[in-house]
Parts: sequence; structure tokens; C-alpha cells
Amino acid sequence: MYGYDPQAAKRLLTEAGYPKGFKAKAWLFPFAGAPELIPVMEAIQVQLREIGVELALEEADWSATVRPKLRERKASGYLWALPPSKKAVEAQLQTFNMGKGLPHIFETDDLYKMWEDLLQIADPKAMDAQLRKIGNYKFDHFETIPLFEVGIEVLADPKIVQDWRFPGWDGGDIGHTWLIRACKQEKPC
Repeated sequence: MYGYDPQAAKRLLTEAGYPKGFKAKAWLFPFAGAPELIPVMEAIQVQLREIGVELALEEADWSATVRPKLRERKASGYLWALPPSKKAVEAQLQTFNMGKGLPHIFETDDLYKMWEDLLQIADPKAMDAQLRKIGNYKFDHFETIPLFEVGIEVLADPKIVQDWRFPGWDGGDIGHTWLIRACKQEKPC
């Protein structure tokens, strides 16, 4: 469903009534801990141009421009890049899909109902089944367009850091710094 196929994309655009493509907008902004998002978005601009979508990149600030527009639900028609969230599914739902006054990426009445049902489930197996149902629903309805995957990488100097059990991006920036264990000897650990 999500494969890279420019010819199929052009065919789908024609079927949707856009045989010559269309224009779209994207925010281009630095994001702490993920400087590669700017060149990734520039690469997406080139890939979309290949199928007839002209992407106008607008320089923005995440905190001053993008988040307020998302919160006010005035981000329609914009693409933007963020590192993938490694939060638990429930936290992702609360952050990206549910609740008042938050920037929502995707919301439907069906998704709200599945969330309400999830909140009433105590059995772990039933919870797992409901979370999978929600995840499949979001995937099948194209909650996001996975044009890229930006992994998080951390480099540590072994002369300073003995160990850092790093579970990945924590949703705001690289975190879990309290798990860093310092090297306490003169020679590298």
C-alpha cells in the first residue's frame, strides 16, 4: 500500500482528477535532535516533483508556527516531517489523536469510539487486540504518509560514557540521560 512507485502515483493522481498534479505546501524547520529533517523534506520535494506535485517549502519554527497551527487546526494542506515516535501506542493516541486543545494529526468518530472502548478494557489480551485494531485502522486510513523513516542515532565517547541504555526518541528529543553511566577510570571503559 505504501510502496514507492512513481508510475502508480501518477495513475492515482489522474484517477483522483489531478492529471497534471497539483501544488502543495510543506513546513521546513529545524527540530532538536533531528537536524536531518530539513534535507529529508527537500528530498521529498524532489520525489513529489517527479509525479507532478509541486511542493512549496516554507521556513518555519516548530514552537512558534507549526505547533500553534496544529493546535488551532489550521494546518490543512501542509506536509511536515518529524522523527518517528517510539512512545507506547496509548501515549501516541493521546498525543496525536485524542483530547481537546491538542494538535491532532488524525481523528475520526470511529477512532474516538475505539479509544473510548479501549479505556474500558482491563484484560491485557483484550487491550492488545483493541490496540492492534486501532493501529490497523490508522494504517489503513493513511493517518500519515510514511515518505521516510528517520532513525535516531546516538554516539558516545567511550572515554566518558561507560554505558547508556538508550531506548530511543522519547517524543520530545533525545532523552533518558539519567541512564548514562560515566566512565570512572583513566583508561577507556
